[in-house]
Amino acid sequence: ATMKPSFFNPQNTDKYVTNIQLLEKNNFQDLAHKYALEAVAWNPQSYDLWRFLYFITKSTQAEKELALSKMKELDPLNPDVTTQ
Repeated sequence: ATMKPSFFNPQNTDKYVTNIQLLEKNNFQDLAHKYALEAVAWNPQSYDLWRFLYFITKSTQAEKELALSKMKELDPLNPDVTTQ
């Protein structure tokens, strides 16, 4: 329910990051993956959201490759975008 956008509950990157982290840490990997995909679709210019998609358990190899390319595109001066 916290993820459903509304007038008093607008979408934002921090909310996605927090919820994805909590879901992943509490072994709700399917939900973490679902919201990570939703997050990057909502804000494809967010380095942090692509980073979370890259690192979560349920991301496919194709999703990881896409996330890696987006992170490199968004932070071209970072020599290793996979560093946590």
